[in-house]
Amino acid sequence: MAVSEVNSPPLILVVEDNIPNQLVTSTKLQDAGYDVEVVTDGRAAIKALELGPFDLVLMDCLMPVHDGFATTREIRSTDSNVINKNIPIIALTALAMKADEQKCLNAGMNGFVSKPINATQLVAIVKRYLDRAVNSQSFHHLNTKQPARHERVQLEPELLDALVDVFIEEAPQYIADLRSALSREDWARLEISSHKLRGASDFLGTTAISSLASSLEQACNMGRFREAGATATKLMAEMQKLLSELSDADIEDNV
Repeated sequence: MAVSEVNSPPLILVVEDNIPNQLVTSTKLQDAGYDVEVVTDGRAAIKALELGPFDLVLMDCLMPVHDGFATTREIRSTDSNVINKNIPIIALTALAMKADEQKCLNAGMNGFVSKPINATQLVAIVKRYLDRAVNSQSFHHLNTKQPARHERVQLEPELLDALVDVFIEEAPQYIADLRSALSREDWARLEISSHKLRGASDFLGTTAISSLASSLEQACNMGRFREAGATATKLMAEMQKLLSELSDADIEDNV
C-alpha cells in the first residue's frame, strides 16, 4: 500500500491554495499521527510526487496554475513520472453536485470530501484508503455538510485563533480582489474570488459571509450578473464590518 518507510507515519500530500484550509487540514492530520506536506498548486504537486514517497493525496479541485482535475489526470497518465501512479487521491472541494462527483471520478480520483472539512470524517476516509489496497474504480463521496455550523467545524480554541489571525491578514486582499473584479465586470474572476472566500470563512462560522460568498459564486456561474454585482457589494460591506470587529477584539485582548 504505502511507499514510505515501514516504521514511519504515513505521509500525506495536501494540495490546497487556501491558507485556512491548509492550516485546518494539516493540523487535524498531524493530530491523527500523519506526516503532512503542503503544496499550493497542481504543478508543485506533480513535482513533489515525482520526488517523494507519499502514501495519499488530498487534492483541492479548484486551484490556479493547474487545477485538481488536470493534476489528477496527469498523475494517472501512463506517461507520468510520479513514483506511484496509483496513489489514492481524495478530492477536497466545496463542489457538491452529482455531476461534480462524476467529474472527480472521471479524472481518476478515489474519493470526495466536502468542505468545510469535518476533522473526524476526514481522518476516517484517509485511514480507510491507507488501510486497504487502492481500487481505482472505487469512489466514495463523504459529504461533511451538517445542519449546525458550530458542530461541523469542531476547532480547538488555539486553531480558531490562528484562523482568525489569517483572516484578519488576508481579508483586505480578498476585498481588493472583489472590488477590482467587480469594477472590471470580470465575472469569472469574481466567481473564483468568492469561491476562495467561502472556503476561508466557513471555518470561522461566519454565516453571513459564507452565505453571501456562496450566493455570489452561484450568481456568477449562472450568468446573473446584476445580482452578482449587488451581492458582491453586500459581501464587501459584511467583510469590512467583520474585519473591524475582529481587529477591535484583537486590540482589546492585547490591552
